[in-house]
Amino acid sequence: MEKIKQLQVKKLESYLKWIGAAIGVVIFFYLILCTTRGQGRHERTAWVHWAESGQPELFTVNAAVPGDANPDQAKSFDWSKSPFMLAPGTDTTEKTYPKKKPEGGNVKYKTIGVYDPKKEISKGLLKTDFSQCEYSKCKMVDKVESADAVIFLVARLTRLTGVPTFKRKKGQIWILKTDEAPSRFTWFTSLNRTGLKDRFNWTLTHKLDSDLPQVYGRLIQRNHVPEKDYGNTSSH
Repeated sequence: MEKIKQLQVKKLESYLKWIGAAIGVVIFFYLILCTTRGQGRHERTAWVHWAESGQPELFTVNAAVPGDANPDQAKSFDWSKSPFMLAPGTDTTEKTYPKKKPEGGNVKYKTIGVYDPKKEISKGLLKTDFSQCEYSKCKMVDKVESADAVIFLVARLTRLTGVPTFKRKKGQIWILKTDEAPSRFTWFTSLNRTGLKDRFNWTLTHKLDSDLPQVYGRLIQRNHVPEKDYGNTSSH
């Protein structure tokens, strides 16, 4: 009798495991369908409705791309007005950048490398297309020692101890890249180490006062403004 009970318990446990696994699969596919259905792709984007006055209103950041969005109607927005990008009153008009438009076919390519001692970065980066850039004679290389410029990713640089040990060629530009504010993560403090001070020439960040600004998103006009009663919590 005892053996029969044990067999019944084992069967019950087995059934429960299968039921749990089935529920997990159903939830997984449900989340996938809910994420992609009718909302378009997800990306770091700010969606905006432009009023007749020409001013943006009702914009949200990091929202799903609405299905009625028209990328062809994208309008520029002065991000320097945002306190999250620059301090209020910061003048960005004084900063100028050299414009290099190569002419002819004898222009030397500028090479760009990424410091990646642990080989964690995809090789697909070497196929970066610069054809749409103002200065298009650039190419990515996997040898930082010979590159004209080297990009250092803060997220990976903080995992290392010491300083880069490769031989830096004369005139090589070192670029510090980050997509996050130093105040957001404590691991930024690990960069306060001997040997890194005054080693970098340029910055590549989300800040508009960087040498090479790389903002998080863009503003694209919606064809239809959704009518929502924000006072009615049940509609959210």
